[in-house]
Amino acid sequence: MSTDTPPPASPARRAIGVAKWLAIPLAIGALAAGRWFFAAEEEGPRRRGGEGPTPVEVADVEVTDLSAMRELTGTLEPSAEVVVAAEVAGTVEAVNVDLSDTVTPADVLATLDGRDYRQAAAATRAQLAVARAQAEAAEHALGTAQRTLERTEALGERGVASQARLDEARAALNAARAAKAVADAEVARARAAHSDAQLDVERTRVRGRWSEEAGARHVASRQVDEGARVSVGDALFTLIDTDPLVLAVMVTPEDYERFAVGQRVALRGPTGREMDGRVARVAPSFDPESRQARVEIEVANPEGAIPPGAFVRSRAVLRTLEDATVIPAVALTRRDGQQVVFAVEGEVARMVPVEPLLRSEGRVAVRAEGLSGRVVTLGHQRLSDGAAVRVTGSSGAAVADADADPAEPDG
Repeated sequence: MSTDTPPPASPARRAIGVAKWLAIPLAIGALAAGRWFFAAEEEGPRRRGGEGPTPVEVADVEVTDLSAMRELTGTLEPSAEVVVAAEVAGTVEAVNVDLSDTVTPADVLATLDGRDYRQAAAATRAQLAVARAQAEAAEHALGTAQRTLERTEALGERGVASQARLDEARAALNAARAAKAVADAEVARARAAHSDAQLDVERTRVRGRWSEEAGARHVASRQVDEGARVSVGDALFTLIDTDPLVLAVMVTPEDYERFAVGQRVALRGPTGREMDGRVARVAPSFDPESRQARVEIEVANPEGAIPPGAFVRSRAVLRTLEDATVIPAVALTRRDGQQVVFAVEGEVARMVPVEPLLRSEGRVAVRAEGLSGRVVTLGHQRLSDGAAVRVTGSSGAAVADADADPAEPDG
């Protein structure tokens, strides 16, 4: 059996094939060499000691006040929230207030059926009257015993009364004194029982119990209706105080020492409404779990226009440097482990060591000797001291710096 086999390639055709395969890598190499050459031409001045000026953007150095701000969020809470509960058991006869009503300590919020309590008060009143009558009789008996003893002692001095009669008179006086003490105790017990009964009658008129100086409160919820049977401790109403409102925020140890009672705080509500607040209380200790401390900010709300539960943002001024040297935070860079900026003098960048003092919203106050004019904010990564520069634009004094801390203590 025979098979068809191609004829062997001639030496010339084999040479052409090898040349074609060699041409592909040679072309790739030539292309890479060309790109390297042009890149080297572009970077040449920089590598050859800065033969061409480096394009940079700059910003002005300012001498101004700089404040470190801290933004905190939270929910406005009532300054007081209490649950008014039933102090005696009974049936609700009347409910005198409803949701959102304004009430004072003198207002009767609801009335319970007090017939049983009034009857008990009448019974204790009668018991008190009996005890007082008995005490009065015991007092008369005591007076009689005292006078009898005095007469017997006088007769004994003249030898008319015997020692036995004298002893009997003294024993009768002691018994009268004991009876008087028992009668007085019964009066006290009856008076206490009557006072408790009267207090129960008063408790059938449900009131909120707080000082008049604290002002009015508002009914936040009502948990009872007329005809309901309530027991001691059952919740009837929830009352809140909305003036002032309180914003409770948690602060870190770094910020804790910068909050003080009386410090002003600006707040903004969800609708953009601006409000003024004041630091009212600063917790004396940190929460052991979160390692943060509670700070309470009070917001005046005399007309009740701000509802509790609103989510707000607060901005507190933690620290202010006056007449500080202020630059954009992006102007800072590092050389040999030290923070520096590049000040532009004519067409030359001069490296100036700086000490950051305070950061706030993309700007930083620094301590630097002789720093003025303009500083490089873009392009300083390629600079060295004395490098030639070409200013291509100005980035402004306040350059956003998302990575900068809002506040940083003295270095």
